[in-house]
Amino acid sequence: MEISNHDLVLILKNAGTACNIGCKYCAEARKKQVNLTNANTVTLDDIEQLINLTASVNNVTVLFHGGEPLLLPISYYEEIIKKWRQKRDDVYFGFQTNATLINDKWLDFFEEHRDIVGISISLDGDKEANSNRVGKDGRPTFSNVIDALDQLQSRSLTTGMISTLTKAALGREQELFELVSQYSNIRFLKLNPCYDMWSDGSVPEWGILPNEYAQYVLNFFDIMFKSQYLKKLDVEPILSIIKSLEGIDNSFCNFCNKKCNHFLSIYPGGRAIACDNFTLEDGLYPDLYTQNNISELLEKQPQPLFDQLDSLLEDCRKCGYQAICHGGCLAVRRRYSQYGKNGEAELYCGEMRRTIEYIKRRIESVRK
Repeated sequence: MEISNHDLVLILKNAGTACNIGCKYCAEARKKQVNLTNANTVTLDDIEQLINLTASVNNVTVLFHGGEPLLLPISYYEEIIKKWRQKRDDVYFGFQTNATLINDKWLDFFEEHRDIVGISISLDGDKEANSNRVGKDGRPTFSNVIDALDQLQSRSLTTGMISTLTKAALGREQELFELVSQYSNIRFLKLNPCYDMWSDGSVPEWGILPNEYAQYVLNFFDIMFKSQYLKKLDVEPILSIIKSLEGIDNSFCNFCNKKCNHFLSIYPGGRAIACDNFTLEDGLYPDLYTQNNISELLEKQPQPLFDQLDSLLEDCRKCGYQAICHGGCLAVRRRYSQYGKNGEAELYCGEMRRTIEYIKRRIESVRK
């Protein structure tokens, strides 16, 4: 993969993979850094190193992720933002949170920094669709997140939302639409497929396949299309498909040329990996403290991972849809190529083509 020094997204695993809830499908929990300790926290020294390494990068986005970033105190994030903005004032920060810890103090923090700090919450849909997102005690978290959404709306704080689509969510497109349309402060929604697959080729009870995901996306698109809601809410991957069909650039990695080398996940101890869809072992770059700048780090792409990703992109050159999907999610395609026993890799691309063609036809139908 070619390296560009113009755009970089840093996904900071500030609390390691520690979390206050226990989602059944959580891939981060499998990385085993689940205890919130000093050794499992991104330190301010780590932040200083990142600031120095990325000084020459034109556009930097910093996402506080997890695990659950709100487990750490507000003062910790105040210090990070202060340190970064003392060096440059063009960095945008974002929180990806399960929202269960949002309270008045966090709301005050988000209000104070609303111009430079974004919020995105995780909610898989209505109560039934969200049934895999449970507390450590096994109890549902749905009502806690709805309370947080209400509080965010009462403060006029905009938010994004990631809905991970599991078996529990299938067939509940209308319920998700009815939920998000109640909140004028939800500005974007990402329909995130749970394409989990074990190394023996089996799919866990919560996992779905590309044909199931494609049908969900198309059903949701039809609901939005008929409700004339497409211009009121940005929904991925629908937005990126439409933009690609119109020849408009977009930044969603599944549908643009900015792939895994534009994203770095930073774990405690100065460890950096490519997109967090990879394991700590597969995606590991050299230690942050051994490098002079981010370009030097990115040039040392972990092998054989990036050779495999390049091979997948090479396969795309033979496909007439490459200019639209730009290869899709390489991490998922690699997983299917490695472990799939029932043609899942071909199914992924076939369902991508079906989704693109359907949306294209529907859009063209209103222009005739």
